[in-house]
Amino acid sequence: MVFSRLIDILKAEIGSKLDDFEADGKSYDQIDREWEEYLKSKGTSSTQDNFEYSNFEYDFNTNFNTQNTQDPIEKEYYQALDLPYGASFEEVKAAYKRLIKQYHPDKFQSDPQKQKNAIELTQKLNIAYGYFKQKQRKR
Repeated sequence: MVFSRLIDILKAEIGSKLDDFEADGKSYDQIDREWEEYLKSKGTSSTQDNFEYSNFEYDFNTNFNTQNTQDPIEKEYYQALDLPYGASFEEVKAAYKRLIKQYHPDKFQSDPQKQKNAIELTQKLNIAYGYFKQKQRKR
């Protein structure tokens, strides 16, 4: 049951590529059956409520649910644009325009160090905005 559940989750994410999954020459169905037999020999089953690994599914679903997982690169881009994670594309666009206008290197021509920092910041902003723009196009 446990392995079947994992494989079903992986199949949903990856597709049918796992149909031929084997470990040590055994299919995941064989592994799952052997696991169930082992649990029965120990006097428990993965279907029981008091199963010692029952928290596994909860932990897996809460920690590895791709719907809720924050992409670290995307998170960094949101931080660069000073936005909360998951902001809409319209908010990203508005923040980008505001920050580019505020930190444009031409405003700091009198101070070379500030101009250099502004150039680096605008490059980061352009990369972050480009990422979200590309992501928006794919939709």
